[in-house]
Amino acid sequence: MKGKGVRGAIRLLIPSLLVAGLLLGAAVTVPLFYETTIVAGHGRVDSIAMWVAPTPAQSILYITDKTKNYLEKHDPVLNKFLGRLGSTGSGPGQLRYPNGVDIGYNVPTGSGVRDLLIVSDRDNNRLAIWSVPDETYMGSVTEAGMIEPYGVATYWDGDQFQVFVTDNGGPTDDVLVFNLLPQGQGVRGVLQQTFATQTVLESITIDPYHRRILLCDESRRDVMVLDLSGNLLQRFGQGYFVKEPEGIQLYDTGEGAGYILVSDQIASPAQFEVFDRRTFAWLGNFTGSTRDTDGIEIVQAALPNLPNGSFFAQNTDRNAHCYDWGAIASALGLQTVMIDYRFRPKASLTLDQPNGGEALPVDSTYTITWTAEHSYLADRVKIEYSGDDGQTWQVLAAQTENDGQFQWPVETAPTSIARLRIADATDGQPSDESDSTFKIIGPPAQIKVTGGDCQTGRPGTTLPNALEVKITDINGNAVSGAAVTFQITAGNGSLSTTQPVLTALNGRAQTQLTLGPEHGSNSVSASVANLDSTVTFEAWADVEEFASNAAWRKMASAASVTGNNPPGRAIDGNDCSFWASGALASGDQTAWLLVDLAVPQLIDRAAIKWDGNFFAREYAFQLSSDSANWTTVHTQAAGMGGTERFVFPAAMARYVRVHLTEARKNLYRIDELQVAAPPAEDSTLLQSPTGSEAWKVDSSYAITWATELINPSNPVKVEYSADAGGSWQVLATSEPNTGLYLWRVDVEPTSTAMIRISDATDRYPSDISDSTFKIIGQPAQIKVTGGDCQSGRSGATLPAALEVKVTDLNGNAVSEAAVTFTVSSGEGTLATAQPVRTALNGRAAAILALGPLPGTTTVQAQVTGLDSTVIFAARADSEAFPVNLAFAKTATASSASGRNSAARAVDGSECTFWASAPLNALAPTQWLMVDLQEPQTLTGFAIKWDGNYFAQKYEIQYSTDQQEWKTIFTDQAGSGGTLRFQSPPVTAQYVRIYMTENRKNYYRIDELEILSAGSDSLAKARPGAAGKALAAWQHPQQFLLEQNYPNPFNPATTITYSVPEESAVKLQVYNLAGQIVATLVNRRVPAGRHQATFDAAALPTGVYIAVLRAGDFTQTRRLIYMK
Repeated sequence: MKGKGVRGAIRLLIPSLLVAGLLLGAAVTVPLFYETTIVAGHGRVDSIAMWVAPTPAQSILYITDKTKNYLEKHDPVLNKFLGRLGSTGSGPGQLRYPNGVDIGYNVPTGSGVRDLLIVSDRDNNRLAIWSVPDETYMGSVTEAGMIEPYGVATYWDGDQFQVFVTDNGGPTDDVLVFNLLPQGQGVRGVLQQTFATQTVLESITIDPYHRRILLCDESRRDVMVLDLSGNLLQRFGQGYFVKEPEGIQLYDTGEGAGYILVSDQIASPAQFEVFDRRTFAWLGNFTGSTRDTDGIEIVQAALPNLPNGSFFAQNTDRNAHCYDWGAIASALGLQTVMIDYRFRPKASLTLDQPNGGEALPVDSTYTITWTAEHSYLADRVKIEYSGDDGQTWQVLAAQTENDGQFQWPVETAPTSIARLRIADATDGQPSDESDSTFKIIGPPAQIKVTGGDCQTGRPGTTLPNALEVKITDINGNAVSGAAVTFQITAGNGSLSTTQPVLTALNGRAQTQLTLGPEHGSNSVSASVANLDSTVTFEAWADVEEFASNAAWRKMASAASVTGNNPPGRAIDGNDCSFWASGALASGDQTAWLLVDLAVPQLIDRAAIKWDGNFFAREYAFQLSSDSANWTTVHTQAAGMGGTERFVFPAAMARYVRVHLTEARKNLYRIDELQVAAPPAEDSTLLQSPTGSEAWKVDSSYAITWATELINPSNPVKVEYSADAGGSWQVLATSEPNTGLYLWRVDVEPTSTAMIRISDATDRYPSDISDSTFKIIGQPAQIKVTGGDCQSGRSGATLPAALEVKVTDLNGNAVSEAAVTFTVSSGEGTLATAQPVRTALNGRAAAILALGPLPGTTTVQAQVTGLDSTVIFAARADSEAFPVNLAFAKTATASSASGRNSAARAVDGSECTFWASAPLNALAPTQWLMVDLQEPQTLTGFAIKWDGNYFAQKYEIQYSTDQQEWKTIFTDQAGSGGTLRFQSPPVTAQYVRIYMTENRKNYYRIDELEILSAGSDSLAKARPGAAGKALAAWQHPQQFLLEQNYPNPFNPATTITYSVPEESAVKLQVYNLAGQIVATLVNRRVPAGRHQATFDAAALPTGVYIAVLRAGDFTQTRRLIYMK
């Protein structure tokens, strides 16, 4: 699997020391058992795979020949060449550069369960698949993201057969994972996931026991260990490879033990490193007769000639070498184990308890148990809980040991339909869940009155029926032993029992009430510790006197009555009784309830308490002085029941009437109708908050009211609404009438908050905030609102401030948040003291002065207590371009990737770029064009390439009609960065960059600037010449030896070097033995950028070192020659 280039460079002071450093020590030598036939007309062979037949003597050894586009077939027992599989082309069964190869056993296909030979067909951008041993072509796997498939590994994910493929063709080296499924008579691949790696990928193998991926990394000379989702777990093998890890295979000794064998590609003779499968500890290495190796194969099956198994390695791109595993094991002290290639054990999980019918108390600890088979295939399990019979699930343990038990602290909400589910933590299979539901028995959740409410007696007497409540959990199960506290809340009555009272087994608790000595209402509340719920018993000592209710026990009449519910029950002061109208006709739902107040009175408010759902959707409240002529003072067109309170302009009246016109149900029922006079003072009760305030969570604020408007002896009730009065929650039930309540804000953020103040005795007077105010949460989000991606002269202060906005979860601005701006790269300075506090609008800003040198300055902004950071980027440039003709003009391109359109190359921001579509190696030509709208005189150009995505060969052309193009600049050795040059004045409307050779698989340009004669940067631009290559437009500032190109090469490569001043230069090439094999330059060289060609046709394949010397300067580069 050779052919992948080596990235990066090494530095060499004394070549012989480099060679000595690469020698890792002596290896155990194992004798060669045999070598396969060198096939006539062969190309460069690469990877090896053995199909182990049910009868091992019939097995077949496959070797890919990547330059002749076929697979060699060999008999491993007779060591006999059997023929070829495949031919050159792109059709079914044809190949173009076959590389990695692997075998899958017992795979479902459209023609039954078959053994499959899977080959990475690199230049056809696909996987090619045959069944074996009959070698029927079963289909191919293609995918848009599969550009240059390389290594192949197979894996069973439960019952799903998968293929893992390394791909080297994109911007990053990727791993693609496919499910292989039956289709027609063959198979098809469905992409399951793709993950990128920041490395140079080689071979791949999967460890099914430990569920991890092993990847050879050329660039780091080690092996990456990833989980099956592509997350890097660790690396191993650093320092053990002379050159680079290439082939990799597992040797399985059972229960996750065994060895990992990795070939060292260029070591001579080839070294094969051995690591422990579990710990990755190095166990040793061995060599044989093999040279210049690549792919390897381990066979844990007894062949007639190799009863202890075998080891195969590619040799010098020509054939394969076979070694007796018994000899390797003996030399290194390793085990010998044979395996069944067609046996695929399956893990199973069975949930034992809770399995249905159990009752688990909240706040207890319960032992969840299960039984596992083949637990090594699911070494960690995930445990989930459902409180709604499997409708939704919550995780109890994302990953816990598969040891058969788990201690569960039962902290969930009570339910009668609970289930548990256990599954493999990696992919969810296998899994099991409770056969039926079980219960979670909770703490007290509900309290309800079951007897003794709404009784009447003479003052001072004991009521005949006990006051009784029942306590249940959230599912209605009785809770015994709960502490119920009965408490007198109105009247001067007394209770017969010591408090609290514990509930019996049936969940019930009782007490007897003796009424107070005065006439009126007696109220008793009942509550349970830790339960935020209270019930109330109402009792009457003969009558209840509501001094503020002008309707109480007056004369009442109604249009109709049902049963023993006369109109007087709507004004008797008893919420447990009601007036009920007669049954209503479907066409006419008119009814009325009238009260004679006895004498004319001044009234301005009323309250109607409806009984359940028997309310009026539409009604009018009316006043009269003679019961004949009525004035409507309030209307309701969308009644919702409950208690409705309303205020109207004060007026004198003797009669009041509720005129009902539309019912919710088939009759009307009113518990209580009350009317009252205006309060003593006609001014606003609530003083703060009145609206528009912004109060912060976890801060304390004063709620204030006018104390004189409430009876000094009456307590005050304080309520809060988060939805503009739609619903209310009590902050203080009975607060002394001091005019001040200090509220620590512990509610959720909202923009529609309101406060309500009322007399806690009879709810009047009351007042709410005039308008809504805000509850602002803690900082939750930070975003850039200005100042990003600016540029200016070195040392100058940027014109726009760097600005962020901090908001809470609801998007409300958070003031006084501490924002710290920090220069994270570059030499800029901040003119603002840190941290910066956000203003009322949530914004904070800092002024940035660019550093004295050209380059990029980045600033990060972070909020104290918020784990989130935003970044600003700015460019300092000593060459400003005040006249950039390309800025914001129309730009087009031959292609674009995603949102990176051509316009992003002329938007004045180096934070954006134009990106071409992925490039075809056979057709790399692309162009980017700018329309200047009208002919202009051009005198210079600037191009900023994005990273390594530059053109190595390109031209800058201009035109007046887009038909005839003239070249003004040509670069045959582009090296990226920013290029600026001056040209003779030309007239053009259209300018384009015409790119013909790429550095990577995309072109990306941050900015294209077209300069006019007015630009003050032209004096500093490099002189250019139309129509010919330029080598002197760069004036190097230092000596530099660039990486050769191409690399690897065959047989010649170009080496580019830079000299800042005329110097005596020597450029030589060494082999790894420290011998000079070529002297390319040995003379005085003028300042500039120069090139030399190294032709290695007469030299052997291998690694060479280029050394540039000039005075005291020395720099080296590693050259890889591969025939």
